[in-house]
Formats: sequence, C-alpha cells, structure tokens
Amino acid sequence: GQWNRDINLMKDSGVVQEENLKISYSNYADTFFQKKEYDKAEELYKKADNTEGYKIGYGAFSGTAISSIVLPDSLTAIESNAFSDCSNLTEITIKDSVTEIQSYAFSDCKGLTTVSIGNKVKSIGNSAFADCIRVSKIELPSSVKELGSYAFKGNTSLKSINLGKIETIGYNVFDGCTSLKNLVIPKTLNKAESS
Repeated sequence: GQWNRDINLMKDSGVVQEENLKISYSNYADTFFQKKEYDKAEELYKKADNTEGYKIGYGAFSGTAISSIVLPDSLTAIESNAFSDCSNLTEITIKDSVTEIQSYAFSDCKGLTTVSIGNKVKSIGNSAFADCIRVSKIELPSSVKELGSYAFKGNTSLKSINLGKIETIGYNVFDGCTSLKNLVIPKTLNKAESS
C-alpha cells in the first residue's frame, strides 16, 4: 500500500537506513523530518507512480516537532490527524491539488498563525483546525462546499473568516472563537446542523 511504497522510496533514496525505520506513521515522520530532508520528501512524492495522487495518511506527522513543510504538488488529501498537535508548525499552504482536509487534520497546532487553503478543496472535516489559537484570519475558497462540526473551535485569535460559497456547515463550527465578532453567511448556505 501507500505506506510500503513510501518506505521503499525512502530506502531507495538513502534518506533513512533500514535500522532506523520504525513501522508507525509518527516515527516515520520523526525520522524523516528531524533530518530536515524537506526537498527530498517532495522529490519522493513526485517520483512515485500514482495516478490518483498522494494522501498524507492518518496521524502521519501528529505530535512531531516540524516547524515547516512543503506539501508536494501530487497531494490530493490530508487525512485525519495528519498534523494534529504540531505545536511548532507556524504556517501551512495547502496546494490546489488537494480536495479534502479530513477531521482533526491540523487540530491543536498552537503555533500556527497562517493558513492558506487551495482553491480545489471541497470539504473540511470536523475539528480540522480546532484549537489553533494563533490563527487570526481564514479565507475559504469558493470550492469549499462543506465545513465540519467544530472545524474552528477554540480559535481564540480568529477575527475574520470568509466562508466563500459554503453550502453545508456542521454544528458549533466557531465554538469558543471569542475574537470573532462578525460573520457573513453566504447565500449559498442551504444546511446548518445543530447539536
């Protein structure tokens, strides 16, 4: 699968040695990014033969000490908890190739200040950016149609958000966003869930 392919690509490139490999997504991320092999990471993703593009898997970088990352152009989805609790991560640019940001993908990234969401993202999952306490502004591109429950919960610095052309919003999306004073609801909204 995806995991085995990534491991094989890493071994082939000489980025990590066999004895350093531990079979867990988090350890994979730690081993890879403690060596600051950012360019090689992107190169490996581009090199892979995968017509559907790549996904960053469940918990892939969760709890790691990475402070920056360049996402590959072939990326199509960021799965649940992929970057949760990366407290040193300060900014993230989600490329236009990405169509889905799953639940808790960036939750508890307490150092995150800047979020740029690509213009092909269709859905943002539950609690995807929850408790990102330093993010002050979010711009949702018009491609985003669905926003999950608690998506921005606890973002106490969030002052401005553009909901684009959102169609469905989960419940308590802005729970605890104490700095958010005004919210413009777009005419495209046709479903708002209640808890």
